[in-house]
Amino acid sequence: MKANSDRRRPSQGDFLYFQVASVVACQCVAVQGELSRMSWPRIRKGYAALVHLYGDSNVAENRFAIMAYEAYDRPSALGTFMEIGDKWDPGAWTAKAYFDQANYWARE
Repeated sequence: MKANSDRRRPSQGDFLYFQVASVVACQCVAVQGELSRMSWPRIRKGYAALVHLYGDSNVAENRFAIMAYEAYDRPSALGTFMEIGDKWDPGAWTAKAYFDQANYWARE
């Protein structure tokens, strides 16, 4: 995956890295550990590239919030949860309780 994402301009490669990570992270609880095999700094950079290149979306915000929570990155999670507000995405989170738990953690 790294080789494919590095062949493009840096911001496009970072964007691609984020997209792949968001699919891996949001599939189901069973694969959440897969995110630990990926570079969290590169995922953050990819999210920034997504916002820069294409603008933000509720789905991308929710997916990034999940990954920030799973990566124990409280500052990134908090900023993203503040943007999301009450617009949690049921397609990204497995349940509202999971969203609430992560949101609470980010605000501790």
